[in-house]
Amino acid sequence: NVLRVIEDELPAIAAETSVSVIVSKWELPYRGPDVEVIDITPQILALFETDQETAGLVAEMKGAEPVPLEDMLYQPEH
Repeated sequence: NVLRVIEDELPAIAAETSVSVIVSKWELPYRGPDVEVIDITPQILALFETDQETAGLVAEMKGAEPVPLEDMLYQPEH
């Protein structure tokens, strides 16, 4: 989990972006209509040394719908 690597930086990012909770959109199975989702990916990405290819992949993922973990796990037929 990448957030564990930067957990000490999260309070500053939360303050900078005026959010009360930081959660991955991939781990948010439901949200009520009164919940505002704010993308803080740029602030988190800025904490890492990334190349152009990685930045491009992150940008592509931004518009992707979350996929349940069970659907991504390798499950051999045998």
